Amino acid sequence: GLGGRVFPLPLGVGFPRTFARLLQDQHVDVVHSHVYLFSGALLALAAGVGVRRRIAHFRATAPEQPGGWTRPLYELTMRKLINHFATDILACGTAAMTEGWTREWTKDGRCRVIHNGVDVQRFAPFDTAAIRATVRHELQVPPEGLMLLQVGRFATVKHQQRAVSILAELPEAYLVFAGRRDGPEAATTRQLVEDAGLSTRVHFLGDRDDVPRLLSGADVLLLTSLSEGLPGALLEAIAAGTPFVASDVPGAREILHALPDTGLIVPLAASDAVWAHSVRELSSKRNHPEWRARARQQLAESVFSLDRAAAGHADTWLKAHHHRPPFTGASSG
Repeated sequence: GLGGRVFPLPLGVGFPRTFARLLQDQHVDVVHSHVYLFSGALLALAAGVGVRRRIAHFRATAPEQPGGWTRPLYELTMRKLINHFATDILACGTAAMTEGWTREWTKDGRCRVIHNGVDVQRFAPFDTAAIRATVRHELQVPPEGLMLLQVGRFATVKHQQRAVSILAELPEAYLVFAGRRDGPEAATTRQLVEDAGLSTRVHFLGDRDDVPRLLSGADVLLLTSLSEGLPGALLEAIAAGTPFVASDVPGAREILHALPDTGLIVPLAASDAVWAHSVRELSSKRNHPEWRARARQQLAESVFSLDRAAAGHADTWLKAHHHRPPFTGASSG
């Protein structure tokens, strides 16, 4: 809608030639790749057709899917390609840079952290008691019920099944999943809900374009991920003035360090009862307008503002500089 174009390129044997031809036909000046270590292959192809600005962007601290015996060789090869062909190496947070790329990143002039940004104003109009009441009525959550929201696609790394087991410790709570609901992880979670007899207290909404509105209706944003680069769901919750309870992953710690008193972090190994206690403790903040306003203000003035993120990306795309030499130090997570 803003003037971008999408070119679907199937990832098969013909992909390298098709991708290279696309870059040439469209006279591409910048290739900005967000696909973890596979960025190495894309940037090598871009270099081969003369693209001068080649950006590898890390958004995770680890690959989502476990690899087989060939994984170490694949990672070594892709890291070497990134190190050789990237003119810039970005990350959505310090944890993603340190764990995804290298702990020595500050020694490499190509590396820069540009935190993901959130438009706080997009969430402000939904901060009303009327919208909150409407959302809960639509989802059949009673006024006295505790509404927990999970935002994200169903995937192993998101660990939605843990949210269901936590719900079993909260008889007064209702759990709402917003995000793509196809695939084996969604099916497994649905079966777990049925087996636990929790079907009347769990809602699977699928893809939604009204997440700010849903957050306004929730008491707590629940994040049970096994790994996250910089969890955007937590930033959106803060923008809506909704507290979060999150698993103790580096990205969540990074957010809470910058924006204290906006949520709680719980070790993954903690019992469901401990998670439930944290949820109850945080839910009380949802009814304090002063706390909610302060959380949003903290976010707007932080490194997680959308304006700062946009400026950082524009600077990387547009500034003119010569190709920086590859880093000669270690390039492993």
